[in-house]
Amino acid sequence: MPYCIDFTEDAEQYLHQLPLNDSRRIKEKLLFLESVANPRKYLVKIEGKYQGKVYRYRIGVYRVLLTFKDQIMVIVVIDIGNRKNIYN
Repeated sequence: MPYCIDFTEDAEQYLHQLPLNDSRRIKEKLLFLESVANPRKYLVKIEGKYQGKVYRYRIGVYRVLLTFKDQIMVIVVIDIGNRKNIYN
């Protein structure tokens, strides 16, 4: 059973503020994660304050922070931002 993508309000709002071709590219990459059997294979686990529960997905100069709700097969997009300031 594949995962589905869910956005937090902040992530969705940031996505709508991006230029159209950037937001399309991010959406396409997230749809790719929905289609694969093991999406964690394409993500990097973030240590530190997130204690390994949050993953990052690199899409050009943008980073998407994700977490998983495995019980209901949902990937939650926590935040989207430029690589320079997403981790602050």
